[in-house]
Amino acid sequence: MRVFDFDGTIYDGESLFDLYLFSVKYNPKVLRYIAPVLRYAIKYKPKRFRELYGDNVRVDEFYTDSRFDQPMIDMARRAYMVKGNKIHQVK
Repeated sequence: MRVFDFDGTIYDGESLFDLYLFSVKYNPKVLRYIAPVLRYAIKYKPKRFRELYGDNVRVDEFYTDSRFDQPMIDMARRAYMVKGNKIHQVK
């Protein structure tokens, strides 16, 4: 199975992280939640992927534009970082 994750295709950047930084501008108290937010975000993708496709599914290739997807990179046999028209194998 090939998996593609390109957060930058519609929005240039990691939307969750940028939304969080935007929120901090208006309410600095949200800074105290940064650790749980990041922990949840990192665990969410692999967990949701397994819920949808099962524990036995193999990710042969994973393509992403962000190191934020490290848990999915770890799940894959081979992983690629995509920046513009360039593809670089990271695993």
